[in-house]
Amino acid sequence: MLRSLKQLLYRRFNYADSPIYKNKIINQYSSGSTQMNSVIPLKFANAMEKSNFLLPNNQRFVELDKSPRIFSLLHRIFVGEPLEDLKRNAIASGVTEDDFQAFLVYAGGVFANSGNYKGFGDTKFVPNLSDGSFELIVKSSKAYKNDSTHLSKLWQNTRSTIYSITPRLTSLGLADKAFLVYAGGVFANSGNYKGFGDTKFVPNLSDGSFELIVKSSKAYKSDSTHLSKLWQNTRSTIYSITPRLTSLGLADKGVTTYFSSNCTESDSNLVNDWMKTKRIEAYMCRTFKTTAEDGSTYNIFFRIRTTIVETSPKPPLTMDKEKYKGAYFEVTRGDYSPLLKLVNENLSKAMEYAANDNEKNMIKHYINSIKVL
Repeated sequence: MLRSLKQLLYRRFNYADSPIYKNKIINQYSSGSTQMNSVIPLKFANAMEKSNFLLPNNQRFVELDKSPRIFSLLHRIFVGEPLEDLKRNAIASGVTEDDFQAFLVYAGGVFANSGNYKGFGDTKFVPNLSDGSFELIVKSSKAYKNDSTHLSKLWQNTRSTIYSITPRLTSLGLADKAFLVYAGGVFANSGNYKGFGDTKFVPNLSDGSFELIVKSSKAYKSDSTHLSKLWQNTRSTIYSITPRLTSLGLADKGVTTYFSSNCTESDSNLVNDWMKTKRIEAYMCRTFKTTAEDGSTYNIFFRIRTTIVETSPKPPLTMDKEKYKGAYFEVTRGDYSPLLKLVNENLSKAMEYAANDNEKNMIKHYINSIKVL
C-alpha cells in the first residue's frame, strides 16, 4: 500500500519535474535529430502534464465546493514529507497501523476519484477510521507543524464534510431522481453493495419519502400485508450506516454471508487452508462456525455448505466431520437448493431454443454443475 500510494503521489505531484520524465521526453523528441533543443519539448510536456493534473481540480469545484479543500488538505500532508516519515510520526502520536492504512486507502480514493465521491457511480466514501485518528495524523504531519494555522483551518472546514453520512450527502444527483438512482444501483449491483469495491450505498432521500413511494405503488395496494412486511424488514438495513455495515468483510470489519457473523479473519484463513487441501472452491460455499462445549474446552466446528441443488450426502462432494489444525470441518450440500432449482428450470427452457449443439452442451453442463457438483 505504501509503495502504490508513493507511486500515485509521485506521478501526480512530482513526475513532470522529475529527471526520469525529463530524460524520457528529451530522448523521445531528440531521437530523430542530434540538434534537437531539449528545452522546448520538455517545457511543452511539463506544461501538458501539469494541465492534466489541474483539470480534475476544476471538476472538484463543479461537483462540490468542499471537495477541493479535502484534496488540498491531503495534498499538503503528502508532499510535506516522505510517506515513511508521515507514518512514523502518526504512529508515535497514537495512531494504530490499521488506522494509518485506512487513512492511506481514503487518500488514495480521493486522489483517484478527484474528490470524495466515486467517479463511477457518484456515491460518497468515508474513511474507515475515526475522525479523532484522522486528526492525529493531520496534526502529527510535517505540513501541520510548518503551517498549523492554515492546516488547522482546512481540517476544521472539511472534518464534518469528510465524515457526514446524512442521506442527502451520500451521493451526487438531484433529489427528485433519488429513488430511481438507488433502485438502479440495486439492480445493477445485485444488491445494495457496489459490485466493484464492496461498499454500501444508501438512498439519497429520507426513509419517510421512500415509504411514501412504497405505499403509493400498485404493488402495495394489491398486497399491502406482504409489501408492508418487506418494507419493515428492510427499512433499517437500507439506511443503516453503522461502520460494520458500510462494507463487506469479516467480523467487526464488515458484513458477509459467505461466513457466519462470528467468523474472524483468522477463521477465514484456516477454512481456506483446509479447502485447498480438499480442492474445494471457496466461492461456491458458505461457512458456519459453532463452538460446542466439551468438558473444560471448546471445540470449534466449521460446517461448510456447497451451493447446489442436491441435498443428499455424496462423498467425496460431501465430507463427514474431520479434524484439521485443532478445528473440525464438515461439508454438506444443498445450500439455496430451492432457488437453484428455479435457475435450472429456466436453463432447461433456454436449452430448447439453443442455436446449435455447442450452446446446448454448454447449458447442459451448466445445469449439471448447479445440480450435483
